Amino acid sequence: MEKKSKVFFQPWIGPDYDKDGFEGKRVLVLGHSYPCNESSITQTCENCGFIPLIPSCCNTTIDSINGYFKGDLKNRHANTFRSFEKALTRKEDSNVWNKLLFYNYIQKGFVSKDDNRTGKCPMSYYRFSFEPLVNVLIQYQPQYVIVWGRPNHDSIIKLFKDNGYKVESFNDGNDFVYEKIEINNFSTYFLRMQHPSQGYNPSHWNERINKFLSL
Repeated sequence: MEKKSKVFFQPWIGPDYDKDGFEGKRVLVLGHSYPCNESSITQTCENCGFIPLIPSCCNTTIDSINGYFKGDLKNRHANTFRSFEKALTRKEDSNVWNKLLFYNYIQKGFVSKDDNRTGKCPMSYYRFSFEPLVNVLIQYQPQYVIVWGRPNHDSIIKLFKDNGYKVESFNDGNDFVYEKIEINNFSTYFLRMQHPSQGYNPSHWNERINKFLSL
């Protein structure tokens, strides 16, 4: 019998997410994937996505944010977080993560040979991770989802359509692409955004995020 996928990398839940959220809105920031921390191995663990090799695997997202707060995170991750903060608030403001829900879509780790920072991920990884995402959406009911990376966004939206969800798509022809998706009697909006880890222009995306959050 095929194993049923579930949430493996637990989401970061900002302490103010369910209170005031970000400007009174519940916002999910949807990242992409994690490279496996065990750099000596050449393939992901057989049970990755189901059973962690070490207990800390499942807390990777939470530990990433907490590490960023403490200033002990690798610069590559810290710069990604700062770039997004500037797009969201026009300044570097780590406190904004206390108002957000943060979750990485892919629920299996990557190693060097299939590391997916370029977005070239096997569709099997996206299919595996779809049900956990739906569970996160149902549990936390974000009103807005900001998706990091076009391949990430486009693959997720395709899976919503393939699985029979009602998806309304919008494109203003000026790099503002979003969807309205009905999930279990509530609707949420998905924004396609460039991944903030490379070649990212916070001012460009600030304009589009503000427009998106006003829908």
